[in-house]
Amino acid sequence: MTAINIDLVFVDGSTDEIEIWCRALAVLRRLGVAEPHYSVDGRRPISADRVAKALASKDIYRVFGERVRVHHAPAPGGADCFTTEFLQSLRAEEMDVWVGELETAGRLVYARAYDGEYDYWQNVTFTDTFERNNRSTDSMKLVWDDDFQVRRVDVSANPGRRAPGLGLMEAIGHIMWLPAEFWDATGASRTDLCAKFTCEQVGALTKVTLSDRPFDDENPATEAARALLFPRGPIATR
Repeated sequence: MTAINIDLVFVDGSTDEIEIWCRALAVLRRLGVAEPHYSVDGRRPISADRVAKALASKDIYRVFGERVRVHHAPAPGGADCFTTEFLQSLRAEEMDVWVGELETAGRLVYARAYDGEYDYWQNVTFTDTFERNNRSTDSMKLVWDDDFQVRRVDVSANPGRRAPGLGLMEAIGHIMWLPAEFWDATGASRTDLCAKFTCEQVGALTKVTLSDRPFDDENPATEAARALLFPRGPIATR
């Protein structure tokens, strides 16, 4: 398996940056992928046990290691998002452990696994970003942005789009972990979703496998899956 990203999306303001990092470090040790030193926000590496102290005054941070990269920041929709990029392979059961140990660090909205590179390019809207990376926008729909006075790429129909709004969030991964509150918040039917896709109970979470591999250009998410997960549109995260 290639590198994979896992997002845990929490209700805005419901997580503590030190607690969630300490939990994350404990799970990394349990999975055998902890490292002796990490870099916080690109600074010189410090010992793993000193990272929590370095995060004491930070609401947004990045922790870099050789095996994992952790990013804790407000998501585009206003939620707290704890993103981990695993640079080495991670088995399905290890993903379950990771999500299961961290899900009570705040009020979880949902968790998802996905290909970070694909997800990024599905949501880039500024044409100069494509130009700098030698990517063409010729086949893409462009729309005029009055605020920036530029043409931007319209990602509203992309299968891997994130659909944020103020205090709202909607994104899917090839694997989703859903708390009990998800069903009431979204209006989604667990019965309908599990009739279409593989579901299993992982602790207090419903794990839904939409695909056996991360979504990409050859294996995109379907609108049917998105409609089953978010029948009312983006979910409130505040």
